[in-house]
Amino acid sequence: MRKFSVDPERLSARIVAAESANAASRAASRDEMEAREKLQTLKLRVAKVAERYMAGDRQDFINASQTEIEKLEADIERLKAKKDQLSEKWQHLAAIRGRCEAYATPRQPGFFIKGTIA
Repeated sequence: MRKFSVDPERLSARIVAAESANAASRAASRDEMEAREKLQTLKLRVAKVAERYMAGDRQDFINASQTEIEKLEADIERLKAKKDQLSEKWQHLAAIRGRCEAYATPRQPGFFIKGTIA
């Protein structure tokens, strides 16, 4: 049976990175779920606004609803920014996952500490 040893500092650094990535992944998942809930709420608000628009005098509706329309536009922009932010987080997590997977499959010389393979 072959015995080997892994560089403890390198392993420790990868464990910390993996734990950090896991925490970031959970946070990104929570953010994504929250954004989906906000999007659903926003869709319902837009549907109600559209229903009121179709039911009444459109110019009076536009004048009365201008602040609500501006608020909806701002909410849409915030959700778009959140989507971009989440996309960047997922790309970062994918890069961390790739580095951890590369570490888990030793193929490079120097991975093992010299003299420890029996």
